Amino acid sequence: MRVADVLIGPLYHMLRQVPLMGLVPLFSLWLGNGDPSKLTVVCLSAFYPLVLATYESLHQVEGKYREVGDVYKLGKWRTFYKILLPAALPNIFTGISFALAFAWLATIGSEILFAAGAGLGNIMMNAQAASRMDILIILTALIGLLGFLMNFFINRAGRYLFRWRNLR
Repeated sequence: MRVADVLIGPLYHMLRQVPLMGLVPLFSLWLGNGDPSKLTVVCLSAFYPLVLATYESLHQVEGKYREVGDVYKLGKWRTFYKILLPAALPNIFTGISFALAFAWLATIGSEILFAAGAGLGNIMMNAQAASRMDILIILTALIGLLGFLMNFFINRAGRYLFRWRNLR
């Protein structure tokens, strides 16, 4: 882990500070104005919170769990798969829910900024150009509702998957 901190950490944190929507012109030049650019923005927006949550979750596993691996003389990989990963999974799942929220925002934002193909963001841009306030309000409500439903279902899945945890 220390090698990753030294070699990858500074690059990761430097790139994480660049606003993704500020990279839209660059992605547009590299990948065109279509779906590959949109997909790149969405994937990167989900990547950063997920990596950060996974990294921090694995580092915050209590030392007593690591000692169990030492007592059972587990190797590094078996300790990781049998002890560290299961202990970190609830917090990693929180990172997944953050990644989903960021990906949803980036999906709508990239559709607006790239303005290519059919999508809610492109429909919003067309409604704005036509001064159709009614369509804009309906689409804004729809985007909020879809975001709420995604959050609701991911939280339900988390409660089901980690029902063994006593959160009270």
